[in-house]
Amino acid sequence: MQRSRLAVAFAFLAFTSPASANWLAVYQKDEFDGKDRYFAVTSATEPWLGFVCEVETGRIKLFYKTKQRATRDMSLPIWPMKIALIIDDDPVRTVPGSLERSKKKIAAQSYDSSVIDLALVISKATRRVLVATDVYGDKYHQQEFSVSGAHRAISMLLKRCAKL
Repeated sequence: MQRSRLAVAFAFLAFTSPASANWLAVYQKDEFDGKDRYFAVTSATEPWLGFVCEVETGRIKLFYKTKQRATRDMSLPIWPMKIALIIDDDPVRTVPGSLERSKKKIAAQSYDSSVIDLALVISKATRRVLVATDVYGDKYHQQEFSVSGAHRAISMLLKRCAKL
């Protein structure tokens, strides 16, 4: 009986995609360099999409960490590029950003002033966020994420960041 429950649990985990993950609200304290962060993210593993409040600067950035490995022959960072998003079934929204390496993966980030408005729109979404990187009009790294828990996680991030 116990063995079959474990098998079912492992089977569920094996077939659960990042798109079905709930958004998480996370605080990361770094006592060595003082770069504390608040996160509202889709998952703890790649790929993930989210917002980061940098405590030392008070800035909020949109961050999309892809599952693609960044190889040494890639010319990164790439600037300018755009992060393209479809929220529920709305038209495509884009924000300017850059592609960079983040712990051996390709990541897109944006500090554009519209990021806070974008966070609010995602927090009110009902189904999904589809994201892709847009480099000179070509779309790469397309991934769909659930918005389950986004309202709570993003609200917590914005509330904490507003106090800075």
